[in-house]
Amino acid sequence: MVRAGGSTISTPQHLLRHHNVLSCRERSGPRYDWMTSSTIPPATGKYTALKDLLLRTFGLTPLQRTFRLLRLDGLGDRSPSALMDEMLALAEDHKPCFLFCQTFLEQMPEDIQLLLTDEDFSNPRRAAARADALWRTNRENESALNQVA
Repeated sequence: MVRAGGSTISTPQHLLRHHNVLSCRERSGPRYDWMTSSTIPPATGKYTALKDLLLRTFGLTPLQRTFRLLRLDGLGDRSPSALMDEMLALAEDHKPCFLFCQTFLEQMPEDIQLLLTDEDFSNPRRAAARADALWRTNRENESALNQVA
């Protein structure tokens, strides 16, 4: 329900949702200029249009994704499969190539890199699962050594 000029107007929920999403956005700058003409959702495919709108507005550009992919900061405390998931999300539709695989390997500890050098990366998630197993074994061995010392 929307109040306009003293009377109440019934507004469909999907129009209100669309309006709320648009009104929450910053409305300045070149990225938002097109928005002034799109205040009503299309008659068909409104959820796809809304998804596309949100991805264009809040998603990373191809240049930003490439920058993040090339400047990963190592494995940290995450598992290799979590790193692979992040890398695949950044790569989007790009099929993993030798550069992608090398970027993944360079994030691994050196001993795991050596063990994964000949790994088949045609299925990157399977290669990441293998890296997970090696990484867990490596961590267990380190903790066992720390308990002995």
